[in-house]
Amino acid sequence: MEFQKHCFGIDISRLTFAAYICGKLLNQDVKFTEVRTFSNDKKGFNQLNRWVVKELEHTAVLVYLMQATGVCYE
Repeated sequence: MEFQKHCFGIDISRLTFAAYICGKLLNQDVKFTEVRTFSNDKKGFNQLNRWVVKELEHTAVLVYLMQATGVCYE
């Protein structure tokens, strides 16, 4: 399975954040990972980084997306 692009979606709250990866294959099909939840602290961020590196060993493009609501976009 060869991917053209990956989008990484993040939904952040005060104590936790949820994330998933959406991959677009070269044949234009789309594949989603399961949603994972992490604690909104240094430990959770490190777990997120390890997960992303493991999932995306051979990707050409990676885009991070975050829902901008309230003052989070600042």
